[in-house]
Amino acid sequence: MPQGLILGPLFFLIYINDLPTIINKDNNTVLFADDTSVITTDTNKDDFNLHTSMLFNDINTWFNNNLLNLNFSKTHYLEFRSVKHYNFIMHVQHNHNYI
Repeated sequence: MPQGLILGPLFFLIYINDLPTIINKDNNTVLFADDTSVITTDTNKDDFNLHTSMLFNDINTWFNNNLLNLNFSKTHYLEFRSVKHYNFIMHVQHNHNYI
């Protein structure tokens, strides 16, 4: 079995291991192999937009400091909401890049 199949994800996790430390403690970070997920919640849509924007600024700063780029074509946004908030239209963006 080629070593790259095992070592690639391991090296990636070691490299990205400190990313959760820069993310606000109100958010949950999930790192798995070469995939990172951030779970954020808020009951107020304006606060959610503000916190999401701040989150992407922090993540983008970390990426820049570690000589990485955030690939917006591979970045996805999934939203769950109650029936009460069903009619709100939300657009998540960072530096004019929509997710």
